[in-house]
Amino acid sequence: MAKLLEANGHKFVLTSFKTPRFCSQCNTLLWGLSNQGYACSECNFTAHSECTKEVSGVCKSSSLPQPKDARCHKFQCKNFKQPTFCGHCGAFIYGVYNQGAECINCSLTVHHRCQKLAEDDCGRVKHTQINIFFYFILIAIFVMAVYYGLSF
Repeated sequence: MAKLLEANGHKFVLTSFKTPRFCSQCNTLLWGLSNQGYACSECNFTAHSECTKEVSGVCKSSSLPQPKDARCHKFQCKNFKQPTFCGHCGAFIYGVYNQGAECINCSLTVHHRCQKLAEDDCGRVKHTQINIFFYFILIAIFVMAVYYGLSF
């Protein structure tokens, strides 16, 4: 049975991701080859085990009321000129044209499918695009580990 954590309506399940993911709370990489972090089973919000305790926003898929001071994002379709990760689910945003959306106020980047699930925290945190350099380093480490039969 998978380990379950609950916070602000999120139902976090310990997950092994097949592709590199970033924590949606602290924007750092989820390290490891298995059980790297937690994903909400309702909205796919990803986080480290430590970050699940710090999640401030309420899960949009839960029945809990949204905070009164919540500010909705204003998403606009975007063509990303560099590889970008989703600020909600932490996964890579694929494609060549209109790959995702970006909030015009706080620069949160998301998949089109994650727009409705993104927490209403616009303006509280200025989101930055995650440096793709770390993504390529992670892939190089993973390839070397597989090649040499190393485990972490």
